[in-house]
Amino acid sequence: MTEVQEIYKKDSNGIWQSLRDQKVKDSNNTWRTFGVGSGVKGNDGEWYVLSNPIPSDAVRVGGLIWDKQNIADYATFDMAQLLASDAGKRLIGSNELYRLQAAHKVWDDVLKGTWYADNSADLKNPNKSLFLPALGYRDTNSNILEYSTFGYYWTSTPYTYNNNNNGYYWKFERYYDYVLRDASRALGFSVRCIRDL
Repeated sequence: MTEVQEIYKKDSNGIWQSLRDQKVKDSNNTWRTFGVGSGVKGNDGEWYVLSNPIPSDAVRVGGLIWDKQNIADYATFDMAQLLASDAGKRLIGSNELYRLQAAHKVWDDVLKGTWYADNSADLKNPNKSLFLPALGYRDTNSNILEYSTFGYYWTSTPYTYNNNNNGYYWKFERYYDYVLRDASRALGFSVRCIRDL
C-alpha cells in the first residue's frame, strides 16, 4: 500500500487540483471519494491512502504547512530564525512567496489582517485558511508603528548585497500584497512558521 499526503490531477485547464474529498473512478470503474484515511485502488493498480498529516494547530495553504498562530508578534531577524529553529520549524524563504501570491486572499476589517486559502470558498475558515494579522512593526526604540494597517513578516532569507546586514521581509495591507523588501535586522517584525512534514 502506498501512502501519500495528497493526490493531485490536472483539471481541464491544465492546473493541478487536489483530489481530497472529490469523487473519482477507481480501477473497477466505481465512483469513490478520496477522504482522509480512505484506501482507493487506482487505475494503475496501486492502492492510495489519503492521510491527513496536518496537526490541528496548522493549516495547508500554497502547498506549505503554516502554523495558525505567530510564534512571535515582534522579533528581530536573528531572533526570528532562532525561534523557528528551536521549535523545529522554519520561516518561508523569499523564493517561496509565490505560493502565497497564487492563493486566494481577502482582508478582514474586523480582525485587521488577511486570510489566504487555496480555494476562495475556504477563506475565513480557520481550518482551511491562513490568517495573518496586520500587527505593524516595532522600531529600534520599541515603538509599535502601523498597527492594524500593515503586516510585516520576516522570511528566512538574509540580504547580503554589498555586505549589507539586513534581512528580507514581506509586507501586506488591505489593498496590496507581497512587497518583498529588505530592512535592518534590528527591527521587530512578525514571525509565522511553516513546517516540513
